[in-house]
Amino acid sequence: MQTVKEESYQAIFRKYYPRMFYYAKRIVGEDAADDVVQEAFLELWNRMDALETDVPQIVYTNLKVYHFLIKKCT
Repeated sequence: MQTVKEESYQAIFRKYYPRMFYYAKRIVGEDAADDVVQEAFLELWNRMDALETDVPQIVYTNLKVYHFLIKKCT
């Protein structure tokens, strides 16, 4: 049986993954996009218990941070 956290996370993942992948692909290219989005969702999972703000904004902000890090390292 799934917890509320797991159900919420899955709903967020299904809703936002396609848009985030599209956004990430435009920034870092198709090869790195999946990794970037997965890292953003991993960070979201780690912060699910403390969320008191707008989930989409957190996810998109994480993407921007990962984009900066990838550009800095390449």
